[in-house]
Amino acid sequence: MIQHLVVFNLKPEITAADREWLFNQIRTILGRIPTVRNLRLARAYSVLDATGKPKRPVEFEWALSMDFDDLAGLEIYSSDAEHRRLAPEIQNRTSSLKIMDFES
Repeated sequence: MIQHLVVFNLKPEITAADREWLFNQIRTILGRIPTVRNLRLARAYSVLDATGKPKRPVEFEWALSMDFDDLAGLEIYSSDAEHRRLAPEIQNRTSSLKIMDFES
């Protein structure tokens, strides 16, 4: 199994409406790619200390993860036309982004 992980921060000027539009596009478009399994989009959770301050800094506020049965499934996703059309929409709205793949 391959886990594809994208962690990112949105630009400060991105409105809540634009964020929701983007996240809806991510869920809809990437969710239609047949090799994508378990698509998840999540916001970082900060554990707070007794004073209300985060116990550890959060480098990235958002995470997108999805699973693939194998490397071939990840390759199909990577070359999918809809994915390639959505990628610039994501990149234009992020201030920082990292992509990692893990095999288990």
